Amino acid sequence: MRNSIASRLEYSLKFALAACWISIAGSSWGKPPRMEFELGAGAAVSDELAPAVSARIGLAASEHFTVSVRGLLAPGSVERRPGTYGGSYAIGYAGRAFLGELRFHSRVTPGFLQPFAALGVGIGELYSKDGDLSHYEQLTFGLRFFLSDSFWASFEVGVNRWNGLAGRVDGGGSYLMGGVFLLSVGFGPALPYTHHHLTTITKSIGELPRATCVPDA
Repeated sequence: MRNSIASRLEYSLKFALAACWISIAGSSWGKPPRMEFELGAGAAVSDELAPAVSARIGLAASEHFTVSVRGLLAPGSVERRPGTYGGSYAIGYAGRAFLGELRFHSRVTPGFLQPFAALGVGIGELYSKDGDLSHYEQLTFGLRFFLSDSFWASFEVGVNRWNGLAGRVDGGGSYLMGGVFLLSVGFGPALPYTHHHLTTITKSIGELPRATCVPDA
């Protein structure tokens, strides 16, 4: 059993490193990769309007791609009302989501502007549906304005979808569509590694010997 778990973990690690290596090896950026830390605030809307806050951590290992993890919180109000046939139901819009995100962006223009599009997939918890866990998808488009090489401000707007909710939402299907608008500030320090270093590291780890599975006694 232990060997089987170790083998699965090893292959999962190799798969993740292969994706990272492809991104790095396919880049002709010529600059060291950098981390990205971003905080944002704005609004999320469906049938109701709620405030929204966002935190993102990413790795820009390529000129046109950034891989990130993002947390989104919509701390709106939720009110419970008695149902027609007993019980109660919730109205309002509030929830949270945690997602992986792939960001596509252009080169920085001479005016220090950078358009981008971001696609995110993860899990969400919609409080206005009694805290049902769901799949969460988000697609946004935005623009970054670089104040320096490492600092920027940005805005983004897009749509999100809480998918796979238990039951029905206001007579609709098992999903809830909405929108999101965020104003953010970010900081992106360069890493002390070149693309050659990262490529060598990921190749070396990816070439680890295959785990040998020995049947449990």
